[in-house]
Amino acid sequence: MNVNKKPKNKNKIAMITAIACLCAVAIFIGVIAVLNISRDMKNQKAVATCGSYDIPYEELRFVTLYYKNELELRHGEGIWDDPTTAEKYRAELEECVISNLNESYAILTICESYNIDPDGDDVKEYVDETIASMIENDFGGDKNEYKKFLEENNMTERLFQFTVKISYLQSAVFYMLVDSGVYMEYTSKNIDEFIDFVEDEDSYARTIHVYIENGKGEDAEKNLANAQMISEELNKITSESERLEKMHHYISNYSEDFKLTTTDGFYFSKNEMDKVYEDQTFALEVGEVSDAFACTDGYYVIMRLAPEDEYVMKNVSTLLTNYQSAQMGLFVQVYRDNYPAAFNEYGKSLDLVAME
Repeated sequence: MNVNKKPKNKNKIAMITAIACLCAVAIFIGVIAVLNISRDMKNQKAVATCGSYDIPYEELRFVTLYYKNELELRHGEGIWDDPTTAEKYRAELEECVISNLNESYAILTICESYNIDPDGDDVKEYVDETIASMIENDFGGDKNEYKKFLEENNMTERLFQFTVKISYLQSAVFYMLVDSGVYMEYTSKNIDEFIDFVEDEDSYARTIHVYIENGKGEDAEKNLANAQMISEELNKITSESERLEKMHHYISNYSEDFKLTTTDGFYFSKNEMDKVYEDQTFALEVGEVSDAFACTDGYYVIMRLAPEDEYVMKNVSTLLTNYQSAQMGLFVQVYRDNYPAAFNEYGKSLDLVAME
């Protein structure tokens, strides 16, 4: 009896194995594609409305995670890990998120009102060139590194493109307001009048200050006591020049505002600075020093100074741009107030504290 068997067809086995492997890869790729489609659909799903615009989940997630991080820096690391502290700061988180969801859509609504095409060729070209330049200069031309960067910062490619687009449209709105001459009282065309405006103490101010920040782990009461001591000591000095000299001493030894790098101080009109800071400033006469007051996670002591003509003349273009930017901010705020963001039912069902 011949017990020899026919040799196996190795080519046939190899082909079957290859087909099986290809099927497995195809299934894997299909699963990934389905997951990507599902994630993309979730990212685009509307969670809120603002005027005639829908706000997608991906934007809500980005804004929420941004403010979760900001509040953690302000109130202490790990506040979202403990259910008790998480609930304590829930309302603050929700208020921050909902009040900051509508800024981009205020810009879009303004564009709609003033016939600025938000999807024009110039806008698309700017977005494409900006992102291409970023990938080339910041990531060595590696688009995967760019995508990784976006993911690490809780941003999708689509949302980043939208953000760049809004940045361009903000500039378009700004120049529209300046060129129209309707919404800006001062432009380069009446620069002499703007200089007179800078010298008006009721409308314009110059300050220097001591800022003591409530840093992580610091004793806020001790910081307040130091700020109060500085204010009291300065207010005991009757000579304005001696008070200014002492103020410079306290700035050198106590202040944690590293933007204040010269004795020129800050020049600003109303609506350019934090409202609390401005209210304290405009309550002072030139040469006076404020009481210590709380503002932006710390304590300030302000001294108001007279503007210096030489500084104003050298920096008038910058001062004018700052003024115009503040006026644009007021203009945009009107639209933000008139078109607040509002969660839909899906948005209301989302737990911002648990969002990752």
